[in-house]
Amino acid sequence: MLRVLIFLFCFFPNLIIGQTYDSSSISVDNSYPINTGANMTIAIMDMPISFNSGDTIFSLFKTEEDKYFVAGMTIWKGERLAIALWGNDTMSNIKDGFIDSEPIYWAFKRDELYILLDPYYRQGENYFKVNGLAIIDSLTISK
Repeated sequence: MLRVLIFLFCFFPNLIIGQTYDSSSISVDNSYPINTGANMTIAIMDMPISFNSGDTIFSLFKTEEDKYFVAGMTIWKGERLAIALWGNDTMSNIKDGFIDSEPIYWAFKRDELYILLDPYYRQGENYFKVNGLAIIDSLTISK
């Protein structure tokens, strides 16, 4: 009986957490955004209760090869914040940020997994606009 209790105590919570994120986790090909000189600012008002102070929030763009890249990041400290999303540098031959009207993908990182998030906007839309401003009421874990 003691072995069963130890098993449940040690492994069951990990199984639940792992199953929660499996369907919404993705791989990301870079860890940090590149300051390209063109950006958009988005305020984030709140996060789900499952977020911890210190969790990192990422804005991502997706390439034609369906690969995700970081174009903005910030650390959640339990209060409202703003994040800069970097646009593409048109002077380089590589895509290193968002282009105008491109969809924004949101994620946070926990245990080396990037978990997709769904934004709920108070002002603006989920598309990049150079020098644009938007307000997100909350980000929730994608289902």
